[in-house]
Amino acid sequence: PLPALPAGTTVLHSASYSISSGVSSFTVTGLGLATAPTNFIGSLAIPSGQPLITGAVSGSLTTDGFTYVLSGTTPVSGYTLTYQILEII
Repeated sequence: PLPALPAGTTVLHSASYSISSGVSSFTVTGLGLATAPTNFIGSLAIPSGQPLITGAVSGSLTTDGFTYVLSGTTPVSGYTLTYQILEII
């Protein structure tokens, strides 16, 4: 789960993205946001018994989406990125 958000925070988009086997980066598109966001929070769930893989947004968030880069290649499917794109006032 993602942490509690501070007062004055608006969630612009929230979703989960299932990651296939053999992936080291991926692009999420189709967000349709009015302006380019600047705040992202995410949690990467790892299947039981599988190696730790971390990740981060690569480049900038856009109105359409973002690219997420992993620290390694997923050996199996079942890794899941749960994320929120935020506006913090």
